[in-house]
Amino acid sequence: MRVLRLVPWLSLGVLGCLPSGSVPLEDLFGDKGRPLASAGNAAPATAPSGEVEEAPAEAEETHRWAGRWVTGPPEPRPDCVEALKAAGVKFGEAKIPVRTIKNSDRVCGAEQVVVYKGSPAGIRYEPAPVLTCTMAISLARFDGLVQAEATRALGTRVTRIRHLGTYACRGMAKFPGWPSEHSYANAIDVSTFVLKNGREISVARHFEATEDAPKKKEADFLRALATRSFEEDVFSSVLTPYFNAQHRDHFHLDLARYRINGTRVRERFFPQL
Repeated sequence: MRVLRLVPWLSLGVLGCLPSGSVPLEDLFGDKGRPLASAGNAAPATAPSGEVEEAPAEAEETHRWAGRWVTGPPEPRPDCVEALKAAGVKFGEAKIPVRTIKNSDRVCGAEQVVVYKGSPAGIRYEPAPVLTCTMAISLARFDGLVQAEATRALGTRVTRIRHLGTYACRGMAKFPGWPSEHSYANAIDVSTFVLKNGREISVARHFEATEDAPKKKEADFLRALATRSFEEDVFSSVLTPYFNAQHRDHFHLDLARYRINGTRVRERFFPQL
């Protein structure tokens, strides 16, 4: 399987949308670039000195620190079926063949994908998303957070979630030349939550992307859900309307091998965007 290594230091001028100059990649991505346990098992890459806290010494946790600054399709999980069943995920078989884009280093597809049909939380996705195995497992955890926050903030439950897509063989819209996790079906863009009474809560209309505390309970629900999804390691990247204009109408959730916290006020996180 071909993977791409991300250079620890990047010239922002190369990205075409930011001022020239250099910044540490960990500053670019936030949270010191800390990798996520389930984000992948690619070969380790050397990170800048002092960029992360000391790695765990236990052998069984070594995989948590592997693959930093690497992109590519997630490695297949040998116990995928067992893990999905243990999480109570309803799923079907799917295939997205791995292929290299002609005249480039970009790779699209993934070796292990499923159709996500639901979890014990009782939420139906419209349409049923096609995702990597690890994303399907994380999505079941996300469903649990959705119900917990909906019950707390809204006093009801969510029955359906609408999304804008999972797989798309493309690069990042804001960063030309960088592969998107959508290229591997390792991401999902969630836009709307439908409550038990049929009422819809949308990211576009209800997020309230301001520095102030949320004024309405719908914004409270959305902001808390996004924050918990990142802070509780459900996903490695969570991008919201705080991150940039491209995410004004949805949450981008993925399991990249690096971490991006897009749940905070933009000026405090990545002012150039």
